[in-house]
Amino acid sequence: MKTYSDITIHHPFSSSVQKEKYLLSYNGQYYEASHAIVELVEELQRYEEEKAAIEAYVRKKEGKYTPEQVREVIEKFIDPIFRAVPKKRSFLYEKELFSAGAIDRFSDTFRFLFHKAYMMVVLVGMLALDTWFFFTTSDLLLFNNKVNIYMVAGLLVFMFASSFFHELGHASACKYFGVRHGGIGFGLYLNFPVLYTDVTEVWKLNRAQRCVVNLAGVYFQSYWLIALLVAFLITGNDILRYLILIMNLGFVMTLNPFFKFDGYWIASDLLGVPNLRQRSLECKYSANYRY
Repeated sequence: MKTYSDITIHHPFSSSVQKEKYLLSYNGQYYEASHAIVELVEELQRYEEEKAAIEAYVRKKEGKYTPEQVREVIEKFIDPIFRAVPKKRSFLYEKELFSAGAIDRFSDTFRFLFHKAYMMVVLVGMLALDTWFFFTTSDLLLFNNKVNIYMVAGLLVFMFASSFFHELGHASACKYFGVRHGGIGFGLYLNFPVLYTDVTEVWKLNRAQRCVVNLAGVYFQSYWLIALLVAFLITGNDILRYLILIMNLGFVMTLNPFFKFDGYWIASDLLGVPNLRQRSLECKYSANYRY
């Protein structure tokens, strides 16, 4: 049974569209709506009977629309909200590993790291050290004969741990901006094994804040990368060189806008076009889980 009072109206929605847009949410999904649609939803929430709400809306608009026209708008743009099926992530397989409650303590503790001063110092420092690494390291891509199964296993463990820390970054950024995050899970995306974080509520944030959440994973991994770069500067250890190369390769993959990873969402939010790959109806877009 549809209950208009269950629709939540968020004011406003941050996008590049010149006309002001609003955000509606229902059953964990988010929808972009015009001011006229929001006014109609507010009337539907104010009255117990739909007929009375439509009549009140027509009076409010001073007869600009007929009751029949308003009913058509409801059927086309509002009623589908109640029939919408939550859209699955673009995974061949997915499994939640850690619930939102399990990572709340971490995200609460480390959300302070998203203060602008901390972010600027860490990201600039990481870029400077990383640039130094690539321009001064001899035999940069050479792998010696000492690589064995134990080293490969260690590299895989490192990759998983680094990726998990990446996802904790997304969760902590959500807490910094005052929106809830979901759990962290494992999935297969185009046959790539990936970790993901449910940060659907970032649609409530403005575009700049959403970009910070999108970049938060790489930002958290930058702390690891700085530590590795400093250690390599001191020791010149080959294993550290491998780890640094692996992290940089991960950054390239993650920030690639052609895959639905962080780079895609950064491009989407910078352009101000929700669901850049697939625009749907004017009043609606799918609430894709972001990872």
